[in-house]
Amino acid sequence: MPLSYAFKHVFRSWKIFLALLVGITLACTFFAGTDIKANVTAKQALDQQLDRITVDMWANIQSSNTTKISQAREEVLEIDGVE
Repeated sequence: MPLSYAFKHVFRSWKIFLALLVGITLACTFFAGTDIKANVTAKQALDQQLDRITVDMWANIQSSNTTKISQAREEVLEIDGVE
């Protein structure tokens, strides 16, 4: 019974339902766009800050093996002048 009432109400006043649907869609789009813009802005700010840091060496470890990562860290720290 309540479900049939909902369908009748939608079909009787389809213009109001359409306006409501458009309004909800626009609101969802607005909030999603705000969230995406916040993420993009945060990434740009982080990239700007990281660009200011001077780097002597890059290390790229493909494995997620923590033993190898720890071993590589120990070997790098043994080099004179590395903090």
